Formats: sequence, C-alpha cells, structure tokens
Amino acid sequence: MSLRIIDYAGNVLGMLQLSGAILLADLESLRRLGAYRVELIKRGEN
Repeated sequence: MSLRIIDYAGNVLGMLQLSGAILLADLESLRRLGAYRVELIKRGEN
C-alpha cells in the first residue's frame, strides 16, 4: 500500500510504502509534520 502525504496548500510532503494494514489513527502523528491529507495511491499511479 502506498500513501501520499499532502499539506494544507496541496503540496506533496512525501510518500509512504506500507506492507500491511494500518489504522487511520496510526497516521495522526503525521499532522505534526504538516500533513493535512493522506491519499491512497492506486497501482500504476505516481
């Protein structure tokens, strides 16, 4: 599973590659880094 981390202005802060399942609450700490939204990246999309 790949996730794109996006800030309030819509800029991509980074990407995460996760091998297993994750709870949405586990991503809460990304807010401290400026994350506003997290998007799931579909296969073949970058």
